[in-house]
Formats: sequence, structure tokens, C-alpha cells
Amino acid sequence: MHRLAYLFATPLAVGLALSLGACQQSFDGSPPSSAGAGPEPTAPPQSGGGNFPLLGSSRGGHIWAEFCATRPDNASLPLDPRTLITEGANAGRHVVFNAPWQSCFLNDPLRPNTCGEYRALYQRGALVGRGQGEAGTAHMFSADARSGINFLDPSTWGNDSFWTLTAEQYNNVWQAWSGYNMPPRSRPENFDALVAERYGSTLPAERNPYPLPGEDPKASNGGSGQLPLVLTQLRDEQGDWTGTIGVKLCSFCHDGSMAQGSSAQPVYGGMGTIGDFHVAFRDFAAVGALPFGVLSGLPLTVASNRGTGAIDQFQVGFIAFNGGTFEEFTNPRTVFSQAIGNIKSPPWWNMGSRPQKFHGAVLHMDSSRIDMAAYYPLIGGDVDPVEWIDQVSYPFQIWAESLKAPAYPGRIDQSLA
Repeated sequence: MHRLAYLFATPLAVGLALSLGACQQSFDGSPPSSAGAGPEPTAPPQSGGGNFPLLGSSRGGHIWAEFCATRPDNASLPLDPRTLITEGANAGRHVVFNAPWQSCFLNDPLRPNTCGEYRALYQRGALVGRGQGEAGTAHMFSADARSGINFLDPSTWGNDSFWTLTAEQYNNVWQAWSGYNMPPRSRPENFDALVAERYGSTLPAERNPYPLPGEDPKASNGGSGQLPLVLTQLRDEQGDWTGTIGVKLCSFCHDGSMAQGSSAQPVYGGMGTIGDFHVAFRDFAAVGALPFGVLSGLPLTVASNRGTGAIDQFQVGFIAFNGGTFEEFTNPRTVFSQAIGNIKSPPWWNMGSRPQKFHGAVLHMDSSRIDMAAYYPLIGGDVDPVEWIDQVSYPFQIWAESLKAPAYPGRIDQSLA
């Protein structure tokens, strides 16, 4: 399928198709029988770390993250408890699982055996999933592209990503804030905080810079401004700041903030965020980053309501898998219906305890390709999309599975619990 067709079928549909092809197994855990399905899956490493419980009051996360927090690089990892969820594992138990663990063979070459190998995967996954302001981080529909295309500047048309905006454009988004009784007449002094609130994000604790008007990103170490979690300034191959801003699309749904005392702290991997794709992309298109207009309601939208939306858009995926026609893809009932309704994106905090993922448990947790749907490279650049996904999706999964829910700030009645 051509990349333009991917754009219409949505990256999630592509990721779902890739995931099913890489990981589909029969219920008894045997590999697919079709030719070309790949080598038979191998069991995850069973090393001398001993066995650990799958469930417990750990606020989520993954046992490998807890195990390696106090151990050296050469420590052997324990068995992933989820791999013990097999046929017959429910016998005689009061807490049961209705789906067995299934491994994706594409992840086998990357699986860690020691804490050192685990940490290396974690760092690479954190660069993809979080990575605000870091060289080589992933951003919306662009893999880890280092340069963006400004449709108003022909000298940039050979660059890698269609889904970016310049610092100049970003500094001017306040000019698109219409509909207020008293719209701003100049760039507000608290611009950074207002942008974060408008887009349903928060400002990170770490530096996530962009250049203010008149600043050179290279000379000012990225600039004096502070981007919200949902955005990142790109760096070139030499690590220099570029003044080009990319979108951390997953952050719109999964990263937010939580009040702690008199301040708010960033929270990663949750579900209670109020990210607003529609408003952000409308602003970006209004200041000249034209491709974002396609996803701001003219004609498509990722989410029509603040903090919720038809994020999965599986109805489009089903058409793609069944060889859908142009008429089916462009049918208004498909394009505008958002048939699955409005949902909150699921938190990542329980990924390390589940054999399946998403609200409907529609895919195996080890199907890591689908997690890269938001960063699947579309149109610009010369990176091979599937090759890039297979290099980063499992590290991303390692990082995402390590995230924990915030600790409850009050006293817990252990006996009542």
C-alpha cells in the first residue's frame, strides 16, 4: 500500500494489521500454520532470578523495573510472570485470566536476559515515548525525523516530516485564539502556561525548550521558552537545535498532571488527561502548518471532544483489512461517524500485569508494533516504516510497561482494603 493510502487508512489500522501478522497465534499458544509466518516463537528467557507474583499492590509497572532498581547490570532477570498464563493456569484459582499470554516472535531477538540489557531497552523506549527536547525522539507520523517541511518555505520541501511547525509559527498561535470577548492583542506574557492549558497538557519539570521571537535556537541552547509535554523541538544529526517543533502525539492522551499540595506534577502513562487535538491542530493550521488542518475537522478529526474521542478508529481499520474501496473509505458515515464512540485512552500502568491490551483486549500485550501507530512515518522522509517500527516498538513497550500510577497521597486503611 502506498504511503498516501496509509494516511487514509490511519496509522492505527496499519499498525493493527502489522501486529496481527507478527503475533497471531491459536488459543493453545502454537504459532500460525500459514507459510511465511516466521520462525516458531521462543520462550522468554528463564534465568536465575526466581519467580515473582504477577498481581499485588504495586500501583502497576513491571516486575523487571522493580527487580533491576536495586541490582547491577549483570543480574539475571526473573521470569516474566505473564508468561505463566497458559492453558490450565486458572485451575483451582479464584482470580482467573480469560486469555493466555502469547509471544510475538519479532520481539525475540531483543528480549533482555540481564538488568543491563533491560536498562538499555528502557532508555531507548523512553527516548521514543517521552524524549521531550532529546535528539532522535519520535514525533507525530514522522518516526524520528530531524527536519520539517514548511509549506510556506520552498527551501524546506525536501525535508523529512510534514507534521511539524516552525518556532515562528508556534510563537504566533495566540493570533488564532478567536471566539473570546477579549482576545489577546499581543503575545501574552504567560504564553507557555496558556498554551499548555489550551491544549490540555502541562509543562514538564525538565527543560523542553523552544526559541522565543528573535532567539537563535543554536545560540540560545534551544531557546528560553518552555514547551508543554505534547510538543518537542527537533535536533539535527549533529544534535543542534533546529527551531522546528514536532508533536508527541501519544502524550495528548496519556500524559497529564496531578495536584500535589499547592503544585501540579507531570504524570506519565495515565488516562485522565484532557488533551485537545482538535484545538491544537486548528491553531497550527491557522498559523501556516497546513497539514494539521486535515485532522482539525476539515475533513477528519481524531477527537471531537476535549479529553475523549474515537482514538482507536477501528472501523476504518476493518475496511482496510478487507480490501476496502475508495467509496467505502470516503463514505461520510465512515469519515464522520466515529462509530466506536468517545472513549478515554486506557492507562499504561497495568500493562505489565496483562496478557492483552486496549479496552477490548483485542491484541496480545506483546504486539508492540501497534504502539507505534502515532509515530508511523507518513509521506516525508526516506526511512523504511516497518523497519523503524521493529527497531523501537519493543523498547517502547519495555518503557511503557515500567510506568506506575502515582502513590495515593492519603492514609490507606489496610484492614479495610
